[in-house]
Amino acid sequence: MKKFISLLPLCLLLVGCGETSSVISSVEASSTSSVIESSQEESSVEESMESSSEESSIEAKSYSLSYSDIPANEKGGYPEDSTITASDGGTYYIHQCMQGSGDYANTIQMRKETSYLFNTIAMKGTLTFTINRKIVAYNNQDVTGIPTLYVGSEAHPSETATTLTETVAEDGNSKTFTASIDGYFTLADESSYAMYITLFTIQA
Repeated sequence: MKKFISLLPLCLLLVGCGETSSVISSVEASSTSSVIESSQEESSVEESMESSSEESSIEAKSYSLSYSDIPANEKGGYPEDSTITASDGGTYYIHQCMQGSGDYANTIQMRKETSYLFNTIAMKGTLTFTINRKIVAYNNQDVTGIPTLYVGSEAHPSETATTLTETVAEDGNSKTFTASIDGYFTLADESSYAMYITLFTIQA
């Protein structure tokens, strides 16, 4: 009987050790889980910062393109394709574009059906451009060129046209178009009439 009693504390001690070991294991598991979660949160924050950095990699700067930045017509025809640099540093590739003349002096003239221009450095902001309307006097027919705008992540996008917001001036003599730009754009005249641009800006 005495032997049984003397063994009882030892059994209780072993049971206590088992519970302590279980508690330690639980604490270690919880600690490991917290470290993993903390690491995942830090990784998520870093990825978010990297993503934010990539999104803001385009310099916030406003640009404008003037008719004086465009070559004048040569021998009655459109100048050869070329890359031009505007006075504010913006660079563009132009195809079938030239300075307007006569009634359309001080404009950027774009040939019907085939002309386009695109930026060669990434830009971000709101593109706004205004075109003169051309109305045939004898029958009041509107023969104004219709712009098409493509936007993409690489230079000279040309697949999916973006939506342009159009506003007609109160006097009816011009139309203004706006769209968001984030990267690269191609402005084209794919319509049956020439287009005459009087204002062209990108506001960051």
